[in-house]
Amino acid sequence: MARKSKFKVKLISPGNGRYRPGMCDNRHNVAPLPLLTVAALTPDDYDVSIACENVERIDFNERVDLVGITGVTATSTRANQISEVYREKGVKTVAGGLYPFYHTELAEQNFDAVVVGEAEHVWKTVLEDAAGNRLKKIYKSNTLPDLKNMPFPRFDVLNCKGKYVALRVLETSRGCPYRCEFCTPTKFRGFKFRTRPIDEVIEDVKRLKAMPELGLPSMFFIDDNFVGNHNRTKQLLEKLIPLKIRWYSQASLEVTKDKEMMRLLEASGCEWLFVGVESLSPDVLKDTKKKSNFALDFAEAIRALHKSRISVLGAFVFGLESETKDIYRITSDFIDESQMDAMQFNLVYPYPGIATTAKLEQEGRVISRQWENYLLDGVNYIPKRMTTDELREGFYWLLREQCRDEKINKRIANMNTGNRYSAAVEAENWGLKNQAHTVLDRVPCATVKEHYNLCRA
Repeated sequence: MARKSKFKVKLISPGNGRYRPGMCDNRHNVAPLPLLTVAALTPDDYDVSIACENVERIDFNERVDLVGITGVTATSTRANQISEVYREKGVKTVAGGLYPFYHTELAEQNFDAVVVGEAEHVWKTVLEDAAGNRLKKIYKSNTLPDLKNMPFPRFDVLNCKGKYVALRVLETSRGCPYRCEFCTPTKFRGFKFRTRPIDEVIEDVKRLKAMPELGLPSMFFIDDNFVGNHNRTKQLLEKLIPLKIRWYSQASLEVTKDKEMMRLLEASGCEWLFVGVESLSPDVLKDTKKKSNFALDFAEAIRALHKSRISVLGAFVFGLESETKDIYRITSDFIDESQMDAMQFNLVYPYPGIATTAKLEQEGRVISRQWENYLLDGVNYIPKRMTTDELREGFYWLLREQCRDEKINKRIANMNTGNRYSAAVEAENWGLKNQAHTVLDRVPCATVKEHYNLCRA
């Protein structure tokens, strides 16, 4: 008697749709930890695979029984297109991630089922219902997972491992203690900061360290705010020190006020931190409730990180209330003078469900709901103190200015001599260059990975 084949589940991370795979920018070349986690939550009697469209093409001819598609606002249009292809083939589709959380009705129209919120408590039920041909439209847990006994991510089902800038990814916590008005993940996480048991994190780090097939040894703790609880973070860092790893993460800049934390960050192998500067205007920070940056001297904070041999990747958001077109020149000068190692530039995107958007909608200033435009140079609202053209042209000018080869080379040289050598930050610099080519020239340039290899040669 022929053995019945396993129920096949394909998990997909869609691209943006405005750009061909590989043309976007380096922030999308991070291994998709949410899908790796969902794959790990899938019982062994299911056959699970992953496709990440930013590094590979989707094989629509592969036989599958269920397709799960994660997404954010900027990838929602492409997610719907992918779902449509599979549904026409008679394959059931399920949406998850930020997209269906903030656009539930839209997702319901384009998918057979929708997971609203985090998947840990409902995924097994989704699979059972799909296999039994009884999928419901909405799956939503009334409680948040407490993050104990989290399964180890399924790196074994990830394709194209060599195309990711950050591949060894783990999370030690979810959420953030702050409520910045332009942030989307905080609401998705239930406005609650949750942490994994430290000993479980350490065991996962050991396991991840012992996987040579993943290439570069540096690890990315992909937490929303790695230092959301200082006492707990210090305990974790103490236990990381004996493991002698190199790692990087995302954190709020106020961490630089804690000298003991800074010592532990360096001793535990922290190579660089992604920090949200957001705006150099104190009024803007107050307007958007970016409390972690109140009364901070940004240049002094960056010096403190450099003193601890930690490179700084600073994120900026342009077009916030009370900013004028002068903010671009001010920001460029600050980047140069502070010797920031790498940066990420964004415009304000009026995502549904956040406080910033509510204000803009009340004033009739949202001008576009083309979701694929909520990325890079997409202008989707009317700024208060500059025109839409000034917002866009200033963004282009800053990209050109900070992506000049001499500036990139100077940042890399400073990093190599002043801080711990970090190939990931080099890749961030060349990734910004890739983003600039994508936005300004609309043509593909060398991928981040190719730039990275050139830097390492």
